[in-house]
Amino acid sequence: MTIKTLTVRGSFIALALLAGCGGGSTPGFNAAQEWGRLEKQARDLQAVRGRMDDLRAQLDRWEAAAYDPKGAAAEGLPSEPAAVLQERLEALRGDAYRDAATAFWDTLTLFLDRTLNNAGLKASPEAARAVDLFADESIALARELVREEGRYDRAVEVLEQALRHAPDHAGVKAEMEATRPFLRLARERFDRAEAGMTMPAVRKLCGVPAPSAMQERTEKGRALTAWLYPNEDGGWAALFFDGGRLYEKSWDTQPAP
Repeated sequence: MTIKTLTVRGSFIALALLAGCGGGSTPGFNAAQEWGRLEKQARDLQAVRGRMDDLRAQLDRWEAAAYDPKGAAAEGLPSEPAAVLQERLEALRGDAYRDAATAFWDTLTLFLDRTLNNAGLKASPEAARAVDLFADESIALARELVREEGRYDRAVEVLEQALRHAPDHAGVKAEMEATRPFLRLARERFDRAEAGMTMPAVRKLCGVPAPSAMQERTEKGRALTAWLYPNEDGGWAALFFDGGRLYEKSWDTQPAP
């Protein structure tokens, strides 16, 4: 069995490439007992992810408030400033999420190795549930790669691996269909980006830019931002924002060195 390692901002997540299916015994391995441990680690990981999602939702409310202060005031703003929420999110991702994800994927990799590569365990209910869990968590990992890093390429890689071992998983198929179009910016999406659109609206239309492809500067008190996207022609498209709203775009631009 081959192990492939992916990185999510410093946390190393081992994903099993479930190759081969040996028929040897697995002394000392209790599938039911190990499945119970794996389920607990999955719950721990999902709980941390839930806390992260809650912080992100609050940050989204702060972002929306910048474009619609009256509407945000009517709905109510988070009690903590955006900077504090962002700091808490980064701390979670750097510690609790990394630790929970590493523990979970290490255990899942071992579990799949011991069950799918063993003729006596391959057809067990625990093995089938582990493959489903592998697929479900692959979706979550792909979304994390997109949301935090704009890495559609790596998200697709994760989903392709999940489909190799769970080819009929509807959730993975749907996620792949939603993710693959953002590998490169299509001209059709670029043309629909109009002056005055907010950053959230552009992200929804064109995709999440990679942090390395975001350039910011202040000019005469104006907050100017450029988002760069690899386009379908093999070059780079750029979208320019002033105060968080799109004001100019270029289909073929040269990224700064």
